[in-house]
Parts: sequence; structure tokens; C-alpha cells
Amino acid sequence: MQALNLITEKLVKLHASGWVHRDLKPGNMLRLPSQHSWTLMDFGCAAEQGPPPF
Repeated sequence: MQALNLITEKLVKLHASGWVHRDLKPGNMLRLPSQHSWTLMDFGCAAEQGPPPF
């Protein structure tokens, strides 16, 4: 569950900076044992968020 919380925190920061990952899957989540953390990888499909459509 801690991994999910860490990934969620990273996604919140990413979205707050105006970007969307668009390819979130287990293979794009990397465990960093030396830092007791997780990170996101593969931003090839990432995109800047535009204004809301409404």
C-alpha cells in the first residue's frame, strides 16, 4: 500500500505541474530500494494538459 501512496503523490505533483503521464502501468513504476521509494518511468506518451473542454 505504501507503494501506491508514493506513486499517487508523484502523479499529483506531475498533474499539478500541468502534465499527464498517459501510460501508467506496473512496468512504468520503478522501485528504488536504496531510497525506500518508487518513481515513474517512460514519459514517451506524456502530454501537457490543456484547458478544460468546458
